[in-house]
Amino acid sequence: GGGGAPTTTVPARKPYVMDPDHRLLLRNTKPLLQSRSAAVVMAVAQLYFHLAPKAEVGVIAKALVRLLRSHSEVQYVVLQNVATMSIKRRGMFEPYLKSFYIRSTDPTQIKILKLEVLTNLANETNIPTVLREFQTYIRSMDKDFVAATIQAIGRCATNIGRVRDTCLNGLVQLLSNRDELVVAESVVVIKKLLQMQPAQHGEIIKHLAKLTDNIQVPMARASILWLIGEYCEHVPKIAPDVLRKMAKSFTAEEDIVKLQVINLAAKLYLTNSKQTKLLTQYVLSLAKYDQNYDIRDRARFTRQLIVPSEQGGALSRHAKKLFLAPKPAPVLESSFKDRDHFQLGSLSHLLNAKATGYQELPDWPEEAPDPSVRNVEVPEWTKCSNREKRKEKEK
Repeated sequence: GGGGAPTTTVPARKPYVMDPDHRLLLRNTKPLLQSRSAAVVMAVAQLYFHLAPKAEVGVIAKALVRLLRSHSEVQYVVLQNVATMSIKRRGMFEPYLKSFYIRSTDPTQIKILKLEVLTNLANETNIPTVLREFQTYIRSMDKDFVAATIQAIGRCATNIGRVRDTCLNGLVQLLSNRDELVVAESVVVIKKLLQMQPAQHGEIIKHLAKLTDNIQVPMARASILWLIGEYCEHVPKIAPDVLRKMAKSFTAEEDIVKLQVINLAAKLYLTNSKQTKLLTQYVLSLAKYDQNYDIRDRARFTRQLIVPSEQGGALSRHAKKLFLAPKPAPVLESSFKDRDHFQLGSLSHLLNAKATGYQELPDWPEEAPDPSVRNVEVPEWTKCSNREKRKEKEK
């Protein structure tokens, strides 16, 4: 018979048996979820989230949702914790999706936290409802909230592939909005979404290129220029024209925009030097005498890389690899993703920074400690007669 390889049997994992004291703690604290004190409910929710089995954590959701009817201060703390919980245990809050819908009377901070939770809860099934809700929020007068909503639409588009095109089209429609901040935020989010599938969206890039005449928000202008430079092969006729216009207004632009103009000039010089050689040299000459030393520095660095010198710089041979290398698409993540290493309900979690005196939760032990360490000695009281008491006093 053939001698097969020796088989090693993996020892079967023992079924977990909860310690009776652990079970007693969970059973006796559960009724406290009905407490009228928000602090008590929050403490029990925290206990269950960190210590209860996955199948039992869901009981805290209803109690936390009830606290959303409290004062805005209480809502703020509760929503901070729900935002973190909903990343790890989304299913727990899905039945209460509508409880996180935003009222026009909510303060901005509450609106943004509710928006965070709604984005975390969005999935293939409920995304049409969530996006319809977001559409109404974009009409709000609260500009910070509108900006956060546009970012939330971007995150939904990233996480749920089938609605990406719907979200992109919706954001493109926002580009004709009268409010410049709405347009600017849309441009920044569109830029991130286009990085995921640029080949399909040449028309959108052309549309954005036309906006450079109207949009004045520096971050949005910089995003458009980056997109045109990155995907200049999709808009070969428009890109040189955009560079021409930007060269004209270069001295009046903000620093963040100037850096992207230099970037665009370098990329066009490498891909279409016939049309853009003189323009690039003009932009680099302007940048050479700029007040900001970052821009002067970038211009000097770019010139050395893309314009071959007499010595034939070794780096200029690799300029295309440096400027035109494919870049990974950005990951749009929740701002609460990095908070889960702080204990829920703590000041450190609320501030997202380690507060003085903060103690981390210890890890679960590999082996359960002996239950006897939790036994508390109860002092026994012995009866004492009056005669003995008198003797004690006389002493």
